[in-house]
Amino acid sequence: MYRSLTGVYFSLASQTLRARMHRANVFVLTLGPHGASTDEVLSFIVDLSKLDRGMVLTINGEEKAVLAFPIFFAGDMPQQNHNSGVKNQNAGKGCRNCLANTEERGDLNFDTIKLGCYHWHQMQLWQYGNTLPPVQRRTWLQKWGLTSDDPVLFKLSPALNIITTRPADVAHSEYNGQGKQAQELLMKAILSASGLQRYAKEFARFPSPARWDRRQSPIHHSKSWSLSEAGMVAMQVPLILRCKPLREDDVEDNFLDAVHEEFRYDCQELKLKLEDIIVCAFAAMAVSNAATCSPITQTDRIQDIDDAVYEGRRSFIRLCSCAHLAARVKDCRGKGSGGRRNEGQSSLAPSTASSEFDAVVEELASSLSTIGQEFENRERFRDLKPTSKRAEEFVKWQHRPNVHQGAHLSDITRRFGNSYTCNVLHYEDKHRLFKKWAEYLNGRGVEKALVHRENVNVTLRLILQGAFDQSHPVISAQVKALYHQCPMLAEHILPSSQWADTTEDDALDIKPDATHIHPRATHCVARAFVKNELDLPLQMRDVPEGHLFSQPVLLVVQTVQFSSNLRLN
Repeated sequence: MYRSLTGVYFSLASQTLRARMHRANVFVLTLGPHGASTDEVLSFIVDLSKLDRGMVLTINGEEKAVLAFPIFFAGDMPQQNHNSGVKNQNAGKGCRNCLANTEERGDLNFDTIKLGCYHWHQMQLWQYGNTLPPVQRRTWLQKWGLTSDDPVLFKLSPALNIITTRPADVAHSEYNGQGKQAQELLMKAILSASGLQRYAKEFARFPSPARWDRRQSPIHHSKSWSLSEAGMVAMQVPLILRCKPLREDDVEDNFLDAVHEEFRYDCQELKLKLEDIIVCAFAAMAVSNAATCSPITQTDRIQDIDDAVYEGRRSFIRLCSCAHLAARVKDCRGKGSGGRRNEGQSSLAPSTASSEFDAVVEELASSLSTIGQEFENRERFRDLKPTSKRAEEFVKWQHRPNVHQGAHLSDITRRFGNSYTCNVLHYEDKHRLFKKWAEYLNGRGVEKALVHRENVNVTLRLILQGAFDQSHPVISAQVKALYHQCPMLAEHILPSSQWADTTEDDALDIKPDATHIHPRATHCVARAFVKNELDLPLQMRDVPEGHLFSQPVLLVVQTVQFSSNLRLN
């Protein structure tokens, strides 16, 4: 069943990031009815602005002044643009933080301070627009990339800055944006047909860290990857290309020529092969993802994070430039034409120099061959036809909103201490749970039933934490007594940090040592190794009678069989 569901959630800023990421610590404010817009849903909770000013509440029999105000609003890029009163990110001026247009999004040196968006300037633009006739007002607001109506959030939190309190979500911009786009660039423009098949095989068998799920094939299922899967792949791609390793015949001929043209000075300075330059570019993007999506940020490393983001974006833009140039060359020369450098052809000198003179001649011939190849590439790139639709696609990738978002991540890090603090993964996880619950309802009053169920869970949690000891002492005592008798009943409404201590079964623990910091068991030992090398029995009937471990093993098997036959009515 597909059903549109609009939810408004909040978490407590006083908790640590690890605690806020727990599903139980994400609370629901309201769920909108089917087909309702975000502003219509928020209009029902405008009274929460009274908590922003402060209210006197009775807590445990005492009157206390309570000020509960939002620090920032989280959401993906379209939602945050709407929260700021800015048009969609694909509009002419679709950035809520600066005035960059579509062509300027790929400029990594764009002056976001001089041409930035600021709270009072935006408010003055709206005020002036409201004084104009309807047609002129619409033209004025479109010129500055503003929406025609003020968002309801302006009334819900009138004291908040409408720009700085709508931070970007790095999980969407880095994982789902640049991560997936770089993966598509790798398969669509960089790898040859044989290189793509070889990459897919290495991708399938490349080892992953513990607790990482296996990803589906990048050839057929890359567009269906989740945010976390796209982030994992972004970290593994440079490792796969490095350990594969990436060979010259794995890369498209035209793309290699374009890399030689775009990264000419990098090749001379770093003295790397062209395929190694490609690996370094993907490594720079992986470092950028690791820096921006890390839950811990040290104050003295913020400048390093800015440099990593800049290098990651710069590498992606330069690879897109190579793909654009290679596509134009391919359109001119036709599909399937050769373009591989003739590095393996015989030179003027023999392959093995027998004397000093022969070595000089061989070096001179190699230099002349390189110069001739560069001259040939220059002439070919100079006589290219106008950009085709296929080649223009890679130019648009350089100006995507997710690429431009990197220019504002440093401000988020300095303002909130960590760019990952503002992610929406835990809110989406809670929303996904509600959608799963909705599948088991009858389709009538879905939002009401979901909110009622969540209210019951939150009420039970507050009872266990003593919130109703003064107002409802009898019910609180009964619920707590039931919890102490069977604490597992409340595990689904409490975060794991608040679970009661229970006696766990003894389990094998892998102890760390000097060479293994956090060891984890990844897979079972092969049966043949256990039987032939370790000389241990595989089944209970293989244990000799009277063996030292026969009685304990038999007792464990009987206990497991008994517990598996239990049924709860």
